[in-house]
Amino acid sequence: MLILVATALLRFVSASHSLQFDEHASVYFSDQSYARLWSDWMLRETNPPLYYSILRAWRAIAGSSDWAIRVPTIVASLCAIVLLYALTRRIYGTTAAVIAAGLAGISGRHLYFAELARGYIFVLCAVLVAVGALVTISLSGAKLSSRRRALALYTVAATAAIYLHTTMILFPVFAFVAVIASDPARYRSHPRQLLPLIVANIAVCILSAWAIRIAALQLIYGRDNISAIGLADLGQIAAYSLKTLFLSIGTEWLPSLLAPFLAFLIIRFAMSDRQRAETRLLAALAGISLFALACIGMVVPIFVPRTIFWISGILSILLAGALAGMPAVRLRWTVLAIVVAALAIDMFRLRQTIEDENWNTPVQIMSRYPGALLLVQGEAMALLADSVCRRKLSTPCPYIVVAATVERDPYDAWGLGLYDGPKVPVTDLPRYAAGRTVFLFRKQAFHNLPIMLHERGLGGGVPDNGPLLIGPLPASALGPR
Repeated sequence: MLILVATALLRFVSASHSLQFDEHASVYFSDQSYARLWSDWMLRETNPPLYYSILRAWRAIAGSSDWAIRVPTIVASLCAIVLLYALTRRIYGTTAAVIAAGLAGISGRHLYFAELARGYIFVLCAVLVAVGALVTISLSGAKLSSRRRALALYTVAATAAIYLHTTMILFPVFAFVAVIASDPARYRSHPRQLLPLIVANIAVCILSAWAIRIAALQLIYGRDNISAIGLADLGQIAAYSLKTLFLSIGTEWLPSLLAPFLAFLIIRFAMSDRQRAETRLLAALAGISLFALACIGMVVPIFVPRTIFWISGILSILLAGALAGMPAVRLRWTVLAIVVAALAIDMFRLRQTIEDENWNTPVQIMSRYPGALLLVQGEAMALLADSVCRRKLSTPCPYIVVAATVERDPYDAWGLGLYDGPKVPVTDLPRYAAGRTVFLFRKQAFHNLPIMLHERGLGGGVPDNGPLLIGPLPASALGPR
């Protein structure tokens, strides 16, 4: 309880910072009607509509402040910790459960996704429920009534995971293969014991048919929403896997130092505790999922920290079991203290850098410049920048958001055709802005309009590495370099 209270205080107190691009996209989609969210209109978006529907319902109750928008994910993160505690306690006992909950509570990765208004932390909750059900399903000594309840719970949780994130379409496959891999001799000699899980997976496919259809159509029509992610190479796979194992998000050197050691602890524990069916199942599910997603990520751009975040829940349970099972008490607490200290440092460093996009600043500053132009790259940026202005001021935006366009913008194809404000080719910006006061707004990593101008020999008065909001500038600053 103390861990949960401390975790809740940390998340709620620190969640009022400005929403970022992806979070504003969540707000935009939650502005849509349920009829639109659950229709073919969602072909433009690679994420299914369940989280957006949850956020829409919540905003109708709690409003649309930055803090309020993050409440559902914060609550989901607390639920994930409770589920993690319950599942770990069921398998490895109370000491391991406290360790698992404590590590999640101070994890920079958990904190980041708890305060990110996206559906990833909900995916973790769904997976933990499904894994708990799988444990019951795969136990040969479980009562028939318990197995039936577990099958129903697994079906609901796996379906929910699919409607929360498209890549979770693969989860029933991973789960089925992991169950077989956890006890191949048993299922080779009694294959009929797999029938209930097969039926449950068929039910998941039927219930998820809408999401599967949308994903298939997106593949057929080649939507560009994920093209900017890029294919994963071996170095990225290793780095992302280490972060997932270490539960980190913001720094590189900590997971590089500790993750191999933690991996060794988990592998050694999985081998020494292999007589336990639950350990075999958890190890198989984590290993198969990580390996399969890595292989797919080298062909389709899906292997990024947010899509493999749910695997960290399974690894946390195994790590907690490994630490709690150390025979030398002094060594156990020494290792645990080092891990806790490293995670705390990682989380502290994350807190210093978490607000790398302040979308509230343009509204605060530009509201003093009625009629000025806010130039951004692409329709998605323009759509969200205008939406933020309207939401913050509760009036029509007093400045004009201009979408600077290029022939083929690799970012955020979901926004194409949605912005009804001015859309101007980058090369025409100096002419369009003539005589007006202009500002330029960019994201931290992408959508860098100053760079786009400079690549085309324009933006002579625009700095290369200025702040995220550049201005006020005269229109002449957009001219030749």
